[in-house]
Amino acid sequence: MFKQGDVIQSRYTVKKILGKGGQVQVYLCDDNRSGGAPVVLKELLFKCFNEDDKEREYGLFCKEANILKDISHPSLPRVYDLFEEEGSHFIVEEYIEGTPLDKYAKKTGGKLSEDLVLSIALQMTAVLSYLHSQAVPVVIRDIKPANMILTDDGKVFFIDFTIARHMVADREDTVRMGSPGYAPPEQYRGLSDPRSDIFALGVTLHQFLTGHDPVETPFTLPPACKLNHRLCPTWESIICKATQLSQDLRYQEAGELKADLVLLNEAMKARAALRHGKKAFMKNAWAALLILAIIALVAGGSLILFRQYVKSEYEKLYGCFENMKALSDALERHYDRTGEFPDTVEELIPLDLPSLPLCPKAGKATYSIVRLDEKREFTGGREYVVATYKIGCSGTWHRNLPMEPYKYLTYRKLAKNAGRNTVKGGKQNVP
Repeated sequence: MFKQGDVIQSRYTVKKILGKGGQVQVYLCDDNRSGGAPVVLKELLFKCFNEDDKEREYGLFCKEANILKDISHPSLPRVYDLFEEEGSHFIVEEYIEGTPLDKYAKKTGGKLSEDLVLSIALQMTAVLSYLHSQAVPVVIRDIKPANMILTDDGKVFFIDFTIARHMVADREDTVRMGSPGYAPPEQYRGLSDPRSDIFALGVTLHQFLTGHDPVETPFTLPPACKLNHRLCPTWESIICKATQLSQDLRYQEAGELKADLVLLNEAMKARAALRHGKKAFMKNAWAALLILAIIALVAGGSLILFRQYVKSEYEKLYGCFENMKALSDALERHYDRTGEFPDTVEELIPLDLPSLPLCPKAGKATYSIVRLDEKREFTGGREYVVATYKIGCSGTWHRNLPMEPYKYLTYRKLAKNAGRNTVKGGKQNVP
């Protein structure tokens, strides 16, 4: 172990010890060959004396460097070097200045704001989409708050790939490990895959929103909205789907989770607009009442009625976005049932949607779906169908409200073909 002021490899001057976790000691150092630029050195600490066990631990240690050197993403640190010094093994990584999210959450009483959690979720789904879509998918296997860094400008970095692995089809994990409370059941059976990362991310989001420690209830999470009554109800369904014990019942890829998070973002904006409208109205209403009370009681009553009208209009707008969410879910059910995306909204009735929802203001079905684009792509030896839709409401009453009465959605699904397809390069795609 090195201390402050020590120089490693005649290049890195130790400024302080950042922490110790698992089998590594982490130092913040100045790189004397790069003008004193800050870097992170991770030193391997062997926990065993058997040579075979040491070789296994060294292999895991090197795996992090080997994985990170071949990828590049704005939310992942860069690896600069891997070397041995005085019998110790080191990885040199980019220094990310910020606060680990487990410590940040403690400062805020265990919970984070919905807006911050949504931002973290969207950034992490982007990271997972990138890693899982590599030619050989990378599975992190250790997503938890302590392994995420939040910078002052709101960016999230994932910093620990100690037990990450490249996923090879039909091959079990060589090392069965994970963080209790966050790792899904299949990870302890050596059967982790991208859906395992989605489970761990779902548990992490639940902890951020509720303050509940998942270590206390492994594999079972209390309903989020019961622990935090102020949450948007959509959080409940997202976390529930992400943390299903069966891999087949979870989101099958990070892109599906991101699509629901985008819809949640719209719902949260609608709710925030409703709250802002109510607050702004109350402020203006009280000011107006002070003036108009001198004139007549009737004028004050009129303002109260106007307040109720504004609230009603915002609630109807929120209901309209909920109807669009129902149409979005029906599109997915249609594809899961038929293997094809529909051309018109009428194809969803009645098997995927009993009937078209009614616009809360117009009192009739004013919704439509338009398929803007559909294409096929090959990723990881599999064929996917990617379809983009515009879901909209033709009710003109939306015009003066602070949201657009339509949204664009993109679905990416495994193609449901009857046989085996030939992919460019001679590889075969097994649906």
